[in-house]
Amino acid sequence: MMGWWSAISTLSGAEHPDKVSLDELMNVVDQLSALEDAVDATADVMFDVIDENGDDRIALTEHKQVVYAWKGSDDGIEDVFPQLDINGDGHLSRAEFRDLWSGFWRGDDPKSPSQWVFGPY
Repeated sequence: MMGWWSAISTLSGAEHPDKVSLDELMNVVDQLSALEDAVDATADVMFDVIDENGDDRIALTEHKQVVYAWKGSDDGIEDVFPQLDINGDGHLSRAEFRDLWSGFWRGDDPKSPSQWVFGPY
């Protein structure tokens, strides 16, 4: 994940090496459509971090923990998790998560389940 800091700092044109403004970050987000490999690699790292018990799938409880860590709340995750769980097996596979992560960062379809990766907002 620290590689992302370097990439964000470089791609954003940040004026300071130790911080990036929201505008600079959004500049990077606009460039993510051309960075499929980097987004997928980050998805795999995130998957490994979220999959706390190492069973190669993300359960609702594991997903709630990461959303809480990112947003300070896991409100609404139980409602949107079934939309994220494309095959309906009660878990997110690595492939499902990678597709959702990529769609969140690189996609622009407001109806895509990937828009709910971090819950309702």
